Amino acid sequence: MSYIYDIMLNFKQDLYEFYDWNIKDTIIHIRKIPLIKVSSKTLEDIKQYIVTFDSTFLDTVDRKTEIFQSKQIVFLKHSFILSDGYEAIALIVKKDNNKISRLLIEEELEVLEEVSKLKEVEIKYQKNKKRYIQMYKTRKEMKLEKYLKNELKKLEKGDIIELQYLYFECFLEEEKSRDKIINRFYQELNYNFDFISEKLLSFFKLTS
Repeated sequence: MSYIYDIMLNFKQDLYEFYDWNIKDTIIHIRKIPLIKVSSKTLEDIKQYIVTFDSTFLDTVDRKTEIFQSKQIVFLKHSFILSDGYEAIALIVKKDNNKISRLLIEEELEVLEEVSKLKEVEIKYQKNKKRYIQMYKTRKEMKLEKYLKNELKKLEKGDIIELQYLYFECFLEEEKSRDKIINRFYQELNYNFDFISEKLLSFFKLTS
């Protein structure tokens, strides 16, 4: 079995790019972890779904991953890196659940170089619940979007003058319909986030 050494991983229920890791995340320092080459279809399935892995496969990686913890080496029961030669993900499996991590870019390049020497392995698994994958917003942007929508919801039944003022400040247009104003704001948050979020945030900071 091939291994990768001395890397950092951030296991989460959903897949976040390395640049979207938060300072409060639990980053694990891996001393040694198995590396397995799989097909692109297998890798895509495991990125998109929480899967149940075949027990025979899990036996091959049982306690093969070592981590640094409190100045000692600790063994993880079922953890490994999968790669199709184009990208790589790491997983930690507990019963029918598994958490997933991207790699830092320099460490992923090391994995891709190493996996080019390996033969592809077929892994049996069953697809279960689909993972949530946010393709266009970072975790910080998603948190901001939630805040802005909550603040807009408070305005929905509030003073129409305040809504009309906010609408004009954002779009330099006048609009009398409450429903059209609210719908426009939600539409802009969904499809033109960078433009509208800054304006809304400035307004809510001033009025809070």
